[in-house]
Amino acid sequence: MQKLLRLMAAACTALLVLGLTGSPADAADPALESQFVAGVNAVRAQAGLPPLAVHSQLTSVARSWADQQASVNDMSHNPGLTAQVSGAWTLVGENVGAGPEVGGLMDAFVASPSHYANIVEPRFDYIGVGVTWGSDGRMYTTHVFMDLEASPAPPPTTPEPDPAPSTTAPAASTTTTTTAPPPPPPPPPTAPPPASAAPERVAVVLDMVGALGDGVQ
Repeated sequence: MQKLLRLMAAACTALLVLGLTGSPADAADPALESQFVAGVNAVRAQAGLPPLAVHSQLTSVARSWADQQASVNDMSHNPGLTAQVSGAWTLVGENVGAGPEVGGLMDAFVASPSHYANIVEPRFDYIGVGVTWGSDGRMYTTHVFMDLEASPAPPPTTPEPDPAPSTTAPAASTTTTTTAPPPPPPPPPTAPPPASAAPERVAVVLDMVGALGDGVQ
């Protein structure tokens, strides 16, 4: 009986430690990710900017890098970010941070000019957020921002001219035949306009947030 009680006490202690340190590494936390997205969009709204839409690929990239940071209990930027984001993007950015809770980290992001610049960059229209808890009890989060190249507008269509109204000549007492002059030669072909240069692809990678707690580094 005493052995059973000792085993139960050990199990309760393990659960308590897990509750204090958060989820194990390599486990995304969608609820906290949504809180970060809401926080970013609230900051953008205060700046008069439209909200960012959640992009599934950016979320996958952000979660993967949050897992990487949590696995070593240390922050760093993703060196393969530009290769992992596909599509016709023209600008990407990344904010990373570590701390005990969402509110403190959002305050740290906003207080840092470089991180705030990513949040309120008017060209960004998509975001992906990853959150993973490390064994050190801190949440590690990665925010990936992206601007997609706009689809080119279709060329304007020129309406066809209305056909000239047909007229019937009055009948004559004699029949005459008139040969129309030959049509003028077609104009030389117009050279196609030069192809527009592909938009420059720029990656923005900024400083890290929160070496210990919610500080800015």
